[in-house]
Amino acid sequence: AMDVASRNSLRAPCTGLILISSPAFFNGYFNGRLILHDFSLMMTGVARLFTDIIRLDKELPEEINQANPWIGYRYMYPLGPLHSFKRAFRGVRRRLPLITSPCCLVMSQNDETVNSENQYYIYSRINSREKRACMFQLPMDGTTRHVLPTHKYAREKVFRFLEDFIEDTLQDVSVPPRPGPWRRFMRFFGR
Repeated sequence: AMDVASRNSLRAPCTGLILISSPAFFNGYFNGRLILHDFSLMMTGVARLFTDIIRLDKELPEEINQANPWIGYRYMYPLGPLHSFKRAFRGVRRRLPLITSPCCLVMSQNDETVNSENQYYIYSRINSREKRACMFQLPMDGTTRHVLPTHKYAREKVFRFLEDFIEDTLQDVSVPPRPGPWRRFMRFFGR
């Protein structure tokens, strides 16, 4: 989302940008200190030469699965897409100052997937006139505290915070009238 917003900031700026647990880096030197959130992520470039996916043999207790339901690939990491995602960070970080749309950042302070310093990094570098950030402190319940919209303890607060942002942001936006059928027909043919 940050990449699209920064690339199109001059031609077609977005109405608003909502970033939930969004990374700008995994490991690195930031704010005067070295952050090594996950050392294994430094090795994705080499590891992907030997295997496509890393599977961890972990199981969560049933009460944790009930508190934070997840449908997907838990404890499976596809190395090719992960390495590509990691390499794209440099370009995204460079273009953060181009973002001028209203921005809302939501993150958990004790997120196990993305370091919470990312929120401060993004917030301090975007050039939006309206910026909002909310940092949640969630209980240590065995979940990663990364997917906040599905987390049992945070989802209602997250949706209320986002709803307020959307209502305030869209309040000032006027929707252009839809072109008539003849104009849509002509646009289809590139005229």
